[in-house]
Amino acid sequence: MTDLKKQVSRIAQAVDSGMVFEAGHHRQVVVTLVPPSILRFRAKGCKRSYDLTYAGCYVQAVKADVAAQKRIKAAEKKAGKAHRIDRKAAQRPASGRRPKQGT
Repeated sequence: MTDLKKQVSRIAQAVDSGMVFEAGHHRQVVVTLVPPSILRFRAKGCKRSYDLTYAGCYVQAVKADVAAQKRIKAAEKKAGKAHRIDRKAAQRPASGRRPKQGT
């Protein structure tokens, strides 16, 4: 790999819209790699930028992935619980009452 010696900027082409809402308009995101280890983000046409270190960006990506996995697992658990409740309801008599025990 080549060492980063000067700034490199690119307009982000995201899979989703690739746009952010900044200063009253939807704008493209400009990403700049700044030596030695800074990622700089800004909305195209705006001066305000936001910096992250590479390590900070990595940590944020890991946290986002963990949160997404937790949401998926919770949704699966909720769906499974709903399925178990539906199965119990199907096993009950039509009157809605449980049959008497011991008869």
